Amino acid sequence: MTEKLNHARVPRRFYILTLLIFVPIFYCLLAIRAHWYGWAIAVVAFAGLVAIRRSRFWRGWHAPLCFTLAFLAAYAGLSLSRPRWDVSLPGQIGGGTVWLFTHLPAEEKVTAGMMGLSVWRPPEGYRMETVRLPASTMEALMSEGEKSDWAVLQLHGGAFVSGVNDLYRMMAVRYSSLAGGACVYTLNYRLWPQYPYPSQQNDAMDAWVYLTGTAGYAADHIFVVGDSAGGNLALSLTLRLRDEGRELPAGIVAMSPWADLSNSGPSHLYNATKDPSFGVEPDQWDGSTPVGVDTTYPDGLNAKTPYLSPSFGDYAGFPPMLLQAGDLEVLLSDSQMVYDNAIAYGVDCTLTVYPGMFHVFQGSLDLLPESRAAWEEVGAFLARVMGE
Repeated sequence: MTEKLNHARVPRRFYILTLLIFVPIFYCLLAIRAHWYGWAIAVVAFAGLVAIRRSRFWRGWHAPLCFTLAFLAAYAGLSLSRPRWDVSLPGQIGGGTVWLFTHLPAEEKVTAGMMGLSVWRPPEGYRMETVRLPASTMEALMSEGEKSDWAVLQLHGGAFVSGVNDLYRMMAVRYSSLAGGACVYTLNYRLWPQYPYPSQQNDAMDAWVYLTGTAGYAADHIFVVGDSAGGNLALSLTLRLRDEGRELPAGIVAMSPWADLSNSGPSHLYNATKDPSFGVEPDQWDGSTPVGVDTTYPDGLNAKTPYLSPSFGDYAGFPPMLLQAGDLEVLLSDSQMVYDNAIAYGVDCTLTVYPGMFHVFQGSLDLLPESRAAWEEVGAFLARVMGE
């Protein structure tokens, strides 16, 4: 009786372990758009494991050996069949996951997004306070220790239509750590379309006035950082500060800045079918229409106005800048235009383009080798500017 029960359990355990091995492998093959031979190797490994399970060879230590060999064969097929060798395998899986998520039907995308909801708490050694501004608020992440005389103003992304979420709170912790315990103020600016341009820029200016006034920080001890739409705000805020004769920040970090709302740069064409976040399927593109983020934000204004599209700005007198982008982005040329203009005006500006990376890949934090490298670069930039 016992022997029969044990035999009944084995198939169930076998199928569970097989699914645990091969479902992730097949998903990763799909995500990276693997070459056909990667699928072939994985299918042969799967079929071979099932066939051996039915043979007399399946006994004793042979079982774990077969599982191990099947996994190694499938993983080798996955690794060997990746489309690009200048990008890490986790990086390609991450980009593919972004593509799959952004191309879900709207109702499924909402459901998938809700699965990631959480209640965030500051890590040990930090506290969070809310700062009220004339028309918006900020979340101030502060170290429990001695107050630093450095601050970071973080301007979040989201195409001006989505607010602060837990990712930006985690990024605030990262910025604080890299800046030696600096207080990080994350602006929760008003959102479009309820609040049209220039509401978001005005809120950023209110945040700057608070930091240099009420909070008592020296302008040259404040970093302005942002990603995507927040990168746009970081650049346009500094343009406005310069134009109004105000003191400028110590430095700027812009990750995948959405800096050209006219979508006129060349990457809006050559990355139209490659960008995991904003790209389109080849059979859905006419080959000549620029692809980018929603361009109705300017609402009839000239989209090439520098305050709307900092790619067209005059960067004379700007502080040191660090720009980062992925080479798959339709917004890549936004960063390249900012960089070219900044260099033309003699600005200390660095643009790093990460191979195979997608829009704001830095949000992966430590999950991808490329995002780890990007944050290390941010840390080195902050340390260099703080040491000058």
